[in-house]
Amino acid sequence: MVTTKQRVQYALISLMDEHGTKGTELAEAIGVKKQSVSGWLRGKSSMDFDNMIAVCDYYGISLDEFVGRGDLVEVVDENERELIGLYREMTATQKDAMLAVARAMVG
Repeated sequence: MVTTKQRVQYALISLMDEHGTKGTELAEAIGVKKQSVSGWLRGKSSMDFDNMIAVCDYYGISLDEFVGRGDLVEVVDENERELIGLYREMTATQKDAMLAVARAMVG
């Protein structure tokens, strides 16, 4: 089972990757030390509520999305994370083909 701390870690990694944000850039934008962001990304420390809100404001998302209670995908493992990353890079035609293959494999 994925913990809330892990969901927040994966969400932060995904958001930073998606927006091309560096740790130092995020730290400066929300007023924390670079080491704090590094700890969150590595899962070594937990983000407090005020910092979660600051990250949400920075990226323009809701807290529910950030903690995996909204549209943000809950990533269970690194393979899933990689698949999501690859999917995001595909064209619309490639996405349709991939979905058809996945449905056939599961169906």
